Amino acid sequence: MESIEFMNCLTNSGCMDIMKSINLFTNKGKTLLRDAQDNGNPCKTMEIEMILNSTNSLLNCFLYRNTNISTCSPEEDSFAAYFTEVSVSASTGDNLYSCLPGDKKRNFCSNLMVLMRSIVYDLCLPCLKSECQQLENNAKCMDLACHLIASVLGLSKLCDNLESTELHCDLLKICETSLTCCKAGSGESNTKLIISPLPCLKLLSSWLLALNSSTGIIKFDKMLKVEPIFYQVVELLTDSSSEIVTKITLDVMPNLLVILTHSTSNLATYLKCVWSNILMSQDILGHNNTVAYLILCGLIDFFLPMKEKRMLENGQFSEKVALSIPEVLLKSEEFSILAHNKFWCLIQQGLCHGDPLTRKRALFLLQRSLQHAESWHYVEQKDAIFWGLPEILAPFHQLWQTYTLLLETLEEKQVHVVKPVLARLHFVIKATYVSQNGERPLLHTSWLTTLLRRIFQHDSLSVVKCGILSFLDLDFSCSPFMLHGGLKFVCCDLIHALNEPSLYARSEECATVAGIRGAEVLPSIAKKLALFFVACDSSVHLQSFETKRKFHQALFGGILQENWSTPPLVYLLQAFSAPIDASPTRVQPIWNQAIVVQLKDLLTSALRTQHVFLRGAVECILLKATSYYLDTKAVSIQQLFLLLSCFKSTESLHRGTHLWKHLVGNLRHWVDESYGGQQQVEKLCRSSISSLLNTFRDEDPKTSYDRSDVHRLSKMLLLVADAFEELDLGLLLQPVREMLSTACVRAYLPAKSIDLALELLSCLYSEAQSPCKTGQEASDEITKAFVPGDVVLLSIASIFQHTYSNIVAMISGRVTSEEFLVTDVPILGVYASCLHVICNLLPAGTLQPHVELLVNSCIRCSTVQCTSDEVSCVLQLSCTAMLASACGVIRNDPELLKPVARTLEKFVWQHLYDAELYKPSDSKRLGEWGKLVSQYIESKWTCISFVVKQSPVASAAHFSPLPTCIMDRCVDHLAAASGMALIPILNTMQSLLPSIMATPEKLFEVLACVWHSLLERWHDHTCFWSVLRACVPVIFHRCLLTEDIVDTDAKTVLEKTLRTYADNFLESGNTRTGVLNVIVQHCFNIWKENPRLVLKQKKLLIDACLFGPFSHKHMTVVSAAARYIQGLGSACSVNELMESDHDADSRVRAMAFTTVSLVPDDCAGEIFYALIQRDREMSALQERLYSNSVAHRVKHRIWQAILLLEPVLPFSTSFSETSTLDTVFSALISENQPSVRYLIEWVATRLLYSNAEHRDILWKAIAEYSDLRPGSVCSLLAIATHLCKLLSVAELKQFVERAATEILPWTMTQHFAVRVYAQVALQSVWLVAKEQQLVEFLSRHTVFEKCFDVINTAAGNRTKVVAKLFNSFWVSAFHPLKDFNLEVWGYNSTFSFFLLSLPFFLLVLVFCLFFCYFILLADTVSQVICQVLPRLSLVTQDEWIHPDTFLAVDRRYWLSKDGAAKLPLLSSNSATKCAEPGDWMPEKKAADEEQKLSTNPLGDVQKKIIPWKTLFPDSEDVSMKNRQKKKRRLDTDCFIDR
Repeated sequence: MESIEFMNCLTNSGCMDIMKSINLFTNKGKTLLRDAQDNGNPCKTMEIEMILNSTNSLLNCFLYRNTNISTCSPEEDSFAAYFTEVSVSASTGDNLYSCLPGDKKRNFCSNLMVLMRSIVYDLCLPCLKSECQQLENNAKCMDLACHLIASVLGLSKLCDNLESTELHCDLLKICETSLTCCKAGSGESNTKLIISPLPCLKLLSSWLLALNSSTGIIKFDKMLKVEPIFYQVVELLTDSSSEIVTKITLDVMPNLLVILTHSTSNLATYLKCVWSNILMSQDILGHNNTVAYLILCGLIDFFLPMKEKRMLENGQFSEKVALSIPEVLLKSEEFSILAHNKFWCLIQQGLCHGDPLTRKRALFLLQRSLQHAESWHYVEQKDAIFWGLPEILAPFHQLWQTYTLLLETLEEKQVHVVKPVLARLHFVIKATYVSQNGERPLLHTSWLTTLLRRIFQHDSLSVVKCGILSFLDLDFSCSPFMLHGGLKFVCCDLIHALNEPSLYARSEECATVAGIRGAEVLPSIAKKLALFFVACDSSVHLQSFETKRKFHQALFGGILQENWSTPPLVYLLQAFSAPIDASPTRVQPIWNQAIVVQLKDLLTSALRTQHVFLRGAVECILLKATSYYLDTKAVSIQQLFLLLSCFKSTESLHRGTHLWKHLVGNLRHWVDESYGGQQQVEKLCRSSISSLLNTFRDEDPKTSYDRSDVHRLSKMLLLVADAFEELDLGLLLQPVREMLSTACVRAYLPAKSIDLALELLSCLYSEAQSPCKTGQEASDEITKAFVPGDVVLLSIASIFQHTYSNIVAMISGRVTSEEFLVTDVPILGVYASCLHVICNLLPAGTLQPHVELLVNSCIRCSTVQCTSDEVSCVLQLSCTAMLASACGVIRNDPELLKPVARTLEKFVWQHLYDAELYKPSDSKRLGEWGKLVSQYIESKWTCISFVVKQSPVASAAHFSPLPTCIMDRCVDHLAAASGMALIPILNTMQSLLPSIMATPEKLFEVLACVWHSLLERWHDHTCFWSVLRACVPVIFHRCLLTEDIVDTDAKTVLEKTLRTYADNFLESGNTRTGVLNVIVQHCFNIWKENPRLVLKQKKLLIDACLFGPFSHKHMTVVSAAARYIQGLGSACSVNELMESDHDADSRVRAMAFTTVSLVPDDCAGEIFYALIQRDREMSALQERLYSNSVAHRVKHRIWQAILLLEPVLPFSTSFSETSTLDTVFSALISENQPSVRYLIEWVATRLLYSNAEHRDILWKAIAEYSDLRPGSVCSLLAIATHLCKLLSVAELKQFVERAATEILPWTMTQHFAVRVYAQVALQSVWLVAKEQQLVEFLSRHTVFEKCFDVINTAAGNRTKVVAKLFNSFWVSAFHPLKDFNLEVWGYNSTFSFFLLSLPFFLLVLVFCLFFCYFILLADTVSQVICQVLPRLSLVTQDEWIHPDTFLAVDRRYWLSKDGAAKLPLLSSNSATKCAEPGDWMPEKKAADEEQKLSTNPLGDVQKKIIPWKTLFPDSEDVSMKNRQKKKRRLDTDCFIDR
């Protein structure tokens, strides 16, 4: 369209010409829309937009020419600006409309109304229909159509009032009908009068804008009923999209309220309607309701109108309404939203909402409400959370100013911005305290929980931790926290916030204290949590029985809702049980049936996937709490034993542990007090045994039982037997004994009942044993048969001893019977354990005929063809399993059972070796076929492995097949077997491996097969560790490590292959804890026997010395928690039952360091230079080390190993042209980490001490290396200082003279650190000379003492640094020999004779004193190299190795009294152990998270400033580039109290 030229002509014409032009545009748009609707294709949006824009501009031009008023400002519409300018230039005289006579005016108005209706109904309304598909993108067209309708309504003022009102009524009717249909969800949407909600609201907004225009509200006609529209719009508020709600809140509702207020003056009614809908939506949506905040913010000037004070010309203030709101609104007191408690609750929910925009809206509502609260007349309400102003306004304003400041600051993510302001949280907490006179506090506690919830949501854990620590300091004696919803906050929000492992990360201060005390220290948050629960328990508001029970129940409910990481759960439950340790006599039994159910859920489901050692700790903590909190009057005895059965015997509740004894004492008290005494418990036990044994008496094939019932019954019997010593367990088990005694003669006795009796007896015997830690050797796991005085164990053992013949006969008949079904296969494990127990209780001579009977029966059954394929398959499996169990019996005493072994050997090679378990044709009846085959392979190869180990490997005549053939069969089955079936195959391969050493190709094939089988089970957690322990002795077989292959090429390939496998294990150990321990432990056992073998595996030894993956923060937290639990000792029974793996990585280094200390003199040089080469490689990779980085840790381990090697280290070797001391000095020069330099200095000091003829090298090094690196002089001077302490008087005279001569020039050097160190070194030399009374030296250098007095008394920083250095551990406490040696505690023969000559009572006294002294000494001895020195040099605790770790590796070696250990383990120098880390160097002033924050709520706070873009210059002469530069956001971060 040539619109510009055409409209120029129209504009210069008269009013009728403009109307014709408008009509022309209207018809054009009408035609486009109709054609598009008829053709079904959307028309071009650009043309419709042009038509709407042009029509709107023409209407504005027409209105201007007739009334000098335009509905659209030129700035808003370019076309309007154009036409206005043209109209002004073309118009002459007054407006044309006023000059028309009456008839022409009516005719003009009639034509004008026709034109306006045509615009509205033919052009605008079709564009507003959302169902209309005539426009490609009708969003902009809708806006233009609404603007056009507003112009039409503005032009309607020229017409008759009645006709204008009719147009208004028609549009209002359209809106009302459309909103009604939208609400009902139906209606004739195809009619042109129905518009979708958003366009309808836009139309309504335009209508209201025209009705309430800037020229004044037109006379309101009674025909315009706006109130129904209002109620329809209110219903849309809470049930629509955010776009619709925004439109209503910002455009529609304010104008509606203004119009309704002018017409009815009943604003309170309408506001109550809006508020009611908000509350209704809040009840439906809850915390997800974000629309309510948008509505309240948009209508805040109606709910909470404010007045602005403006200064007049006379200097007085006048109040002016902020917006053009009717005066009746400001005077109305019928409705005040501040009086509604739900309004404040809504604000609280919004302040801690997850959406940042919702939080900002809630904060705006809070600030506006606080401003309005000054004029609000507060009326006392029940359960109010906000009350009116107190008498003194200053604290009130200060409190809420602090509160809003905290909320605003928490929106920032930078910790350095938030934490200074977070100090004001203490002021808010104190505002919730009740005063001493009982007055109401300034703040309800719900506002505190709201603020804390917002803190817990912060992105920074440092901020969260500060918030938690501040809350845990809450004083329950002053705060009514638990009365006002605090219980829900503690049990939900606080519990959720505490479930973050990083909160419990150990600080350096805790690590230092832990190093001094020798035990792990609780993190600060765990300490305060314990005090918090103690305070809760003693709180006034939790004193009643029911409130405490409710608190515990809610707490367990909150714990069960979380997916826990193990360390937080350990610390939380330990803190929860803190009231027991604080005052056990005040603990009330409050756990009822509901809490017991929660506790069982926690034990059986929530703890299933937790860390094993820490899970045991959690069980121990809960078990201890159960013994104190259980209310036996509310819990039946059956439920009690059901709960106790949930505690695992391998982790917490095992007979003989500390907790078991404690629980037994409580059980006796519970039974006597609540459960009717011993007779009732005995009756319960008898009925439970009878019920179990009679499970299958009804011969119902569908009858089944849960194996956990057997374990539950066995634990109950043992607890009762230990609690009531006068109760005879043998009498209780008399039905079991009778059933087993007559099992072979009672033909109709169900076999499954006998199985239950055997399983109960086997379970009782295993549960009754003394606790044995997992991870000990297999020989230790076989429990001792009889413990002196253990009547319970004797009663159980006596049943086995009297019924063993019947048991073996029954097992023999059972497994060879055709009635043995697939469902009976799991009972084979019970049979095997019973045979194992009988073998331990009875001598082999007694068992021989019975074992022989069992073996012969199984062999005979295996060779007989059965009637059914399924029966044959099951019998073959059961007989093979029993033969495998018989192998274990024979292994205990092979000489007495030699005939049985021969029979078994013959059967294995003639039948079992080639036998296979074939799937029967009727395979549908056999479920889990793969598991059965795997069990058969395991049993079969257990027999083969036994036979192979019993026969001499060197002689192939004992084998029916050749060893190579058996090895081939092993390789084949290794690829097909699964799970635990691999173990006996690998054991067989281990026995046969020496026989294939002569064939390297076969050897490499076997090793590769074993390695690949291990890789395939890498992610199978059920069998990985067992397979790993079986694979390692094959891959690193003793013969491969000790013997040499004749073929040189094959030998090279073998060494390369073993090195590759070792590297693979090393890499795997970095990602999976404990893998490398298995390999190093296996090699360590071989190296102990022949230390010279370490040269063949030199790389593996060095890798083990340097092993230690970089632990992530969550793993460090786990290790710290494990160390803390381990420090509890027997108080936590898990320490008596299993070993923790938190020190698995350090155990690898402990084994390697032990091996290094075993290295003989002629091998030490090669190991030394291999370690030095690693040190040089690390220095080349990273020239400067950072504290506790990976490179720093590796170098620290290198020099620890070298220091351990030093006693056998030669001064010079053939591996290097330089001497050992020169090599050490060269390493010292390039090192920058203090911890590594300490070790190097120690090595150099000991080398110089043992090589007196080479001490001049020290002075040459000082002169030579001072030019390379001046700072290295400090270390060389330290070496000289330490050497002075070691020399005898004769050697010292010459040495101090030379030392004073060499050190004196450095006391005046320009280098500050060197000058200070030289002054301290010279002073140390002087003190040693004074102590040894070297009179000649002292008299010759008397001037030194005067200089020292000046240095020590002068003012200045240098004097302080000298004093710090002189008092540091490295100068004052460390001793190179005492800290390297252990004074092994013992007594000589003279002392022994003296003791024996004393009277008896004096002997007892001396022994007691000796014992006490030993206890004190044991607390002071410690290992300096691997524990004390790393702590003092601020090396991370992950690098510390406790002496107990070395004792666990090889106790006999380290505590040997014959001097076998070249390096004793412990040191008696308590001065070094108790010393503090050296701090003479400038400390890092890093932000400490646990530092006490200032609680001063006052002071200026600078906020982040974001300037508006209008502040920047906008002149035309500024280039766009400079303008973009200046429009960048300017952030100003600041601090408080700078």
